[in-house]
Amino acid sequence: MRPLVVAHATLSITLLLALTESGELTAIHQAELASAVGSVREVVCRTATALKDEGLVSVDQSGVTPVDEVGLRRLIGQWEN
Repeated sequence: MRPLVVAHATLSITLLLALTESGELTAIHQAELASAVGSVREVVCRTATALKDEGLVSVDQSGVTPVDEVGLRRLIGQWEN
């Protein structure tokens, strides 16, 4: 499996868990995401940018915010198959 696909799926799962727990779209700082997925901020930054380019998240100074829950779930489904 391609490492980039795993990184996207792992970050997607983490964002969806945060969304589920809060019940609302909340930005998560890249450093927090890195800690949660056992990575470094630079990798999270690249992965978040790729997810942003796909229209799945927004990225700004406040952090990474899931904007397409269905799309993130679809990405996770691709990873699981």
